[in-house]
Amino acid sequence: MKIIINVHYHTQWGEQLSMVLADGTRVEMNCAGDVWRAVLKVTKRTKQLCYSFELLADGAVVRREWGAPHCVELNAADDTLTINDSWSDRPSNRAFYSSLFTDTVFAHAKEAVPALCASALRIEVEAPTLNRGERLALSGSTPSLGEWNPSQLRPMTHTGDARWAVSLEASEMAEYKFVVTDAATGEIVRWEEGDNRRLMATTGATVVRGLRLRDRIHWRGAGVAIPV
Repeated sequence: MKIIINVHYHTQWGEQLSMVLADGTRVEMNCAGDVWRAVLKVTKRTKQLCYSFELLADGAVVRREWGAPHCVELNAADDTLTINDSWSDRPSNRAFYSSLFTDTVFAHAKEAVPALCASALRIEVEAPTLNRGERLALSGSTPSLGEWNPSQLRPMTHTGDARWAVSLEASEMAEYKFVVTDAATGEIVRWEEGDNRRLMATTGATVVRGLRLRDRIHWRGAGVAIPV
């Protein structure tokens, strides 16, 4: 399988983005504007690809990403998979990414990653602020995204570590947003904040990832802090 990985990152003169695989192999990336691209081939038996990005200046690493490596399930039916990813900066709500919240306070059962049929689209997003009893869905401007109809939301699957995903038909250019819903009733609890997101037209199997839910919540915990 041929894998094409794109990431938007603005570099200065003399800087270069580099991709590092889980085994330490460094993959060359080429730049067109602010989009850096890596191309590699894996066998059909490969089930998962894990990697991270590093910023180089004069051949030396000057910046690394925050958090765990990017990991993508390779269950696409096509011979070519395009991954449109993002550099992972430290989030302002990083406390919600701790195991206290992901495994306890806001814990959700882990579900299977949605499979990619031929020429399908999978969208993945990090949403660490969803309460228990809340789920995530997607709504957008095209028929495949529900045409903004509250009764046609596209439900998402929790794939673990506060990540949610949905597989859709190949999409034309569209606008969309993530929606928090009540797990019991399916009713909308709140829309994510900010402007509509934009989705470029896709043809072959494509994964859009590296997104973060724009969700502002005010959480207060009560208890006793015990020094250790």
